[in-house]
Amino acid sequence: QNTYVKSNLVLNINKNQNIYLSNGASLIIYGDLNIIGDKNNKSKIEGIEPDYGSLILNRNNNYIINSVFKNLKAPDLQGYTFYGALNFINTKNYIKNSIFEKSFSEDFINFIDSKTELENIELVDVASDAIDIDKGEMKFTNLICKNIGNDCLDFSNSKVQGEKLFTNNIKDKSLSVGEKSNVKINKINLNNSEIAIAVKDSSNATISDISINNSTLPFAVFVKKNEYGPAHLKIKNLNISNSNNVYLVDKISTLKIDGKKILGKLDGKKIEGM
Repeated sequence: QNTYVKSNLVLNINKNQNIYLSNGASLIIYGDLNIIGDKNNKSKIEGIEPDYGSLILNRNNNYIINSVFKNLKAPDLQGYTFYGALNFINTKNYIKNSIFEKSFSEDFINFIDSKTELENIELVDVASDAIDIDKGEMKFTNLICKNIGNDCLDFSNSKVQGEKLFTNNIKDKSLSVGEKSNVKINKINLNNSEIAIAVKDSSNATISDISINNSTLPFAVFVKKNEYGPAHLKIKNLNISNSNNVYLVDKISTLKIDGKKILGKLDGKKIEGM
């Protein structure tokens, strides 16, 4: 059954301690969460087949080190809609040396109105989006996405700074930047993604030291929603291989690659429909 941790309590999970969720149960945490696992024996929160489980963290502080989150799905709570297997809402988060494996939801992790720092994080075998940030801030170092059913990173109205991003086998976009987001990332290696980077809707992204291998569409820069203005993507030090030489830019947005501006003539709606 669903379990609640009240705001005046702290949930501490130490090495050799695990939590298992079954029958679709949600762990709903209003107090702070501290998970401090062992480097060689990570603490685990895992859903049990067939109905798995989920987490909701609301208005709290989360300190998570050496942990595994596995086999989780979105909560099923009457009167509420959640998209993530892990939902961080109005939270402050520090997550390090942790693995997120196998999700069965629209997002594995959904950060909403939250401030987050990630270090040495791996997401693997994800049904749809790996990380979705809505109206948040994030800094990351060494983030890995493998076997992702939709997007690796999906940002909306967010501010993101990162270094060292590796992706492989991404069914849609390795990096999706939208709705007035501002993103700066250095040292990224994107492999086998349908779209390497998409920047949309009044967003600005600067990407440095980037390698793209085997992408159907390396870059798309456009306006998707009428209420937003042009998008801007600046690329520095690009190395691209085994990819289509196709860059889609609408007639009001800008793409600049190593100082060269790529001009577009298409309407944003046409790019979205491709």
